[in-house]
Amino acid sequence: MCDTLNNDYAPACVNDISIIIFCTGYEPNLHFLDEELQPWKKHEDCGVWCLEDFGENSETWRMKENAMTEALGHVAPSKELELNSDYIVENSYRRVLIKNPSMMFIYEQTSYPLLEIDVAAWLSLAYITGELPIPTEEEMVERNKRELLDSMHELSVRYEIDNNFSAAWCALPSDHWSNDTSCSKYRSYLDEYNSYEIRILARDMKDAKYPLQLGDIHNLNTSGLKLLKMLCDDCIGRYTLSKCDGETKKWKTFRDIDPTPFRSLVTDMASVPLKGKWLEIDDDGNPLHDM
Repeated sequence: MCDTLNNDYAPACVNDISIIIFCTGYEPNLHFLDEELQPWKKHEDCGVWCLEDFGENSETWRMKENAMTEALGHVAPSKELELNSDYIVENSYRRVLIKNPSMMFIYEQTSYPLLEIDVAAWLSLAYITGELPIPTEEEMVERNKRELLDSMHELSVRYEIDNNFSAAWCALPSDHWSNDTSCSKYRSYLDEYNSYEIRILARDMKDAKYPLQLGDIHNLNTSGLKLLKMLCDDCIGRYTLSKCDGETKKWKTFRDIDPTPFRSLVTDMASVPLKGKWLEIDDDGNPLHDM
């Protein structure tokens, strides 16, 4: 195997390669920008907040009843809550850099990066054309605060930003129904847990006047509910991979899970099954017969 990507050096050859691992995950890196122009801060520089900062009382505040209320009961919020979540970052407001609103960022936050990046492009265009007014700096800061406070009632976000809540959840026994994909309670919890990211996407689609609509920040329409169902089916499929026996784990990937729940939101066309195991098909999708 020869590396010829770097033209400044002679090709480097490596012999006797036994396996090549293709990594499809990555972490956005904008360190080439000055810190004041970056949409998010380094983890060690991220700020914290408490409910009192937003006029609430940590002693009397209660999370809305949800799928985990019976299991966890009331969990007192931490005195220090993360100021950044998957959907809210302190330097920017919905793709717009707060200190320099003429600078916008397109990156993924949800489980549907290609769709979300397209929606983000539409949203940015709406800002640029003036179809969607850009709030003032003060308004963006306040709206971020309000969204953070409201999102404390969302399972996925509170688990991320409140250490007390995540610790209580992690303390549940391994045989609890929240770890049992066959339990009806598990599906209800998963629907609720995943709903917020689809509603975030729906909100941006609505504001950007995107051709596909999923509902809004409060409720999902028929298409939004279909996407939520597919997201939950995908989560269950990935989770059950860890429960496979040793032999199955040698070949089964998330791409080998049952494709029948997945359909196009536009045409309703069903997902096409693979012709073989993912690790045993060629670039055209045909089985490698010599394996």
